[in-house]
Amino acid sequence: MTTIDTNVALRNRYEQLSQEGYSYGRNGDAPPKWPKHWTQEDVNQWMEGYNEGKMYLQVLGGM
Repeated sequence: MTTIDTNVALRNRYEQLSQEGYSYGRNGDAPPKWPKHWTQEDVNQWMEGYNEGKMYLQVLGGM
C-alpha cells in the first residue's frame, strides 16, 4: 500500500469509529469521550486515524 492508501484507510477507520460515538469537542480541546464498548486498540486506531487524517488533510490544503 502507498502512503496515500494508508492515510485514506486510516481516515476511513477514523470516520467509522467517529460515527460509533466518539466526541472530541471543539478543536479537540475537550477531553475525549469513548464509547464504553471500545477496547484500547479501538482508541489507539482512532487516534492514529485522527492524527493521520489531520496531517493528510493539511497536505491537501484542508483543515
